Amino acid sequence: MEIREATAQDAPSVVELLATAMGQPATSQFRRLLQWKHEENPFGRSLQWVMIGGGDIVGYRAFMRWEFVGLGRTWRAVRAVDTATHPDHQGRGIFKALTLHALDVARDDGVDFVFNTPNEQSRPGYLKMGWQVVGALRPWLRPAGVRSLPAIVGGRAPAGHWGEPTDVGQRADETLTADVAPAIDGPLATNRKVDYLRWRYDADLLGYRVLALDDHPDSRCAFRLRRRGAAIEATIGDIIATNGAARRALLRQVLRRSGADYLLVLDGAWQDGLVAVPGPAPILTWRSLCASGPPPLANGS
Repeated sequence: MEIREATAQDAPSVVELLATAMGQPATSQFRRLLQWKHEENPFGRSLQWVMIGGGDIVGYRAFMRWEFVGLGRTWRAVRAVDTATHPDHQGRGIFKALTLHALDVARDDGVDFVFNTPNEQSRPGYLKMGWQVVGALRPWLRPAGVRSLPAIVGGRAPAGHWGEPTDVGQRADETLTADVAPAIDGPLATNRKVDYLRWRYDADLLGYRVLALDDHPDSRCAFRLRRRGAAIEATIGDIIATNGAARRALLRQVLRRSGADYLLVLDGAWQDGLVAVPGPAPILTWRSLCASGPPPLANGS
């Protein structure tokens, strides 16, 4: 077994391996998603490695570059994302070997910390490798009304990978024209520079749209529609609002104009007319590389 950095020539084999692991067909859209995620990220190309066994790629690991600002500085981070092991080679420690190798390389590269939201099956493995639990990222929901309740109850299913079409709002590359940087002395949050916002809310691949308010021209909300069983969900991304009233107006407008059955917001609050979704929530985990301690990541960062 040999670990080496992934190259462009490895892409077809990596795509097939990941598609198999994720239960997805290796379509052109899936290949485009991986290119968007790992090659076009404005924070930099992902750190990627493969495990070679018998001349074939039998494992893959990727750390996606990320950047935070807060606490008086900019933080270089990576997000532990895609990983896969060939079914014929599972149980041989490939995931752990690739991940530990990735940590060493990222540390040598000056990365401050690594973070992710592993599922219940993979979280214990990360904790054994030194990850720590930061906290739960509770989603919040707002139904469109009583009419939507049957669809919401019947929509308890995984969300679709791709956005549903809508002509509400504008494309991100048409309306997001300025950085939205949080205060450098506040809690850590993603460095929302304009090229990040345009990349993150890609319209052609992910189906995101950006809605602006006529009476609050500086307030905008990125969202996309996804089918979840019988329901249409409006997933809210960044909310750029001049005040609380504008934020609430944006949420109302997205829900009304999109025709969605409900909104789903990560950084929600009851003041916005939202209710916390009961049950398990994504768990944010963190591991130090060059940083001295776990940073206080804001909910929704």
